[in-house]
Amino acid sequence: MTSQTIDFDGAGAYLGSRTDDAPAAPGRAEAGFIDTRTTRTKTTLTAKLAVPAASERWHQERERVRLAHSKVAHRINDALAEDRTTPEVVLSEGLDAAASKERVPLDLFDRLEAAYRRTERARFAGAALAKLTEMHTSELHLRFTEIEAELRQFVADEIRSVLSDAVRLAPVLDGIATPEQAMKSGLSAQWLERDALAGRWLAVQRSRAWLARASRDGFEPMPGGTPDRLRRSTARVEIDIWRSQFADHIVSDHDTAAAVLQWYVLEVNDGEQPTPLV
Repeated sequence: MTSQTIDFDGAGAYLGSRTDDAPAAPGRAEAGFIDTRTTRTKTTLTAKLAVPAASERWHQERERVRLAHSKVAHRINDALAEDRTTPEVVLSEGLDAAASKERVPLDLFDRLEAAYRRTERARFAGAALAKLTEMHTSELHLRFTEIEAELRQFVADEIRSVLSDAVRLAPVLDGIATPEQAMKSGLSAQWLERDALAGRWLAVQRSRAWLARASRDGFEPMPGGTPDRLRRSTARVEIDIWRSQFADHIVSDHDTAAAVLQWYVLEVNDGEQPTPLV
């Protein structure tokens, strides 16, 4: 009985298809399947809003918040920059005058009092800036909540686009195993397009992880930086997101993005319609 076999290499890369008269080998989900692939590196997923449309939308919202808070922060810092003379500086000037057998300035106490007041103002300003940072972080989480559905829609659109392109390119590149073969067949553009799909799919999963963490954990200030870092968590959100890319299907930690797309195409060719998760 004639059958068509889809070939992958040890890294899970697509090698094309072949027709032979041997019975088809058991599929991965079938009894008797033997996985002869070598050990592969686990896929490491880092949370980042990497889908371009979603990233741009969040950047716009984040900038609005940053600009408003930065104007207030600049006003506070400008008030402190007018005179930074400390009590130590005033006392040192008095000591230098005395050591030089010069008259200690008559306004020493007044200047000292003003310096101590500036020190208190600086402490007050520091507390105010810290509170402003907290408010900035809270405002970011509020803005995220307001546009979360919009961001998820951008990611959902990219998911549909990537999967549609994967299905469209599969028959076009059937039997094409190398860039050289693609070039000889006049399919270099399609080959490069399919290669790029893996990167787009990885960006989708990174974006899903970012959305999950932003929704659950919110944001926190970066030391010496902006308050828009995802709050640190001990939960394994990225691992869970990678494994749950489709409903009722667990993706292996060792599968690459390309391998996941290849699995999806095979499922569609078998008449299945795996449901992607956003």
